[in-house]
Amino acid sequence: MKKKRRYHANPIFMASSVLLCMVLLTTWMTFGLFARYTSDGGSTSSATVAVMASNVTVTLDNILLYPGIDYGPIEVTLTNEEDSAVCEVAQSYSFQVSQLTNDLPLTVTVYSDRNCTNNVADARQDVKGTFPAAEKQTATYYIKVTWDETKNAKAYASEIDYLQLSVTATQID
Repeated sequence: MKKKRRYHANPIFMASSVLLCMVLLTTWMTFGLFARYTSDGGSTSSATVAVMASNVTVTLDNILLYPGIDYGPIEVTLTNEEDSAVCEVAQSYSFQVSQLTNDLPLTVTVYSDRNCTNNVADARQDVKGTFPAAEKQTATYYIKVTWDETKNAKAYASEIDYLQLSVTATQID
């Protein structure tokens, strides 16, 4: 007669099985619990782009230069407005007058007044300033070109020279 073998379960395996069942049961119960506490949210926003506006006006008449003559004042007007739109951000500006070829003995000077008494800069020096945000502003400068009468050699008769006005306007906020 054969003896029946009795099956004994491994206690570690049994504990692991019970623990797995409890984890599954707890997970199933908590999924239902968390589903009750969900919420939705939303928001909207809008932005506008600030207007960046600037304008430069230079007034020139017929230019005739020869030794001993002063030409000017040449009016340079800078503003933070363009087509009646005022710049909505603060601006810094700078400009410079350069004599490009230096073939003629000219002296170029920038003044802040029409009578050319308050010297602001000479040729190749920056004139700098700022405009506040959303407030219409204008800055006016005057350029005077002088040819010293003692520098009157005939060699200058066939020479030409160019003046260049470079203006930069930059948003600062």
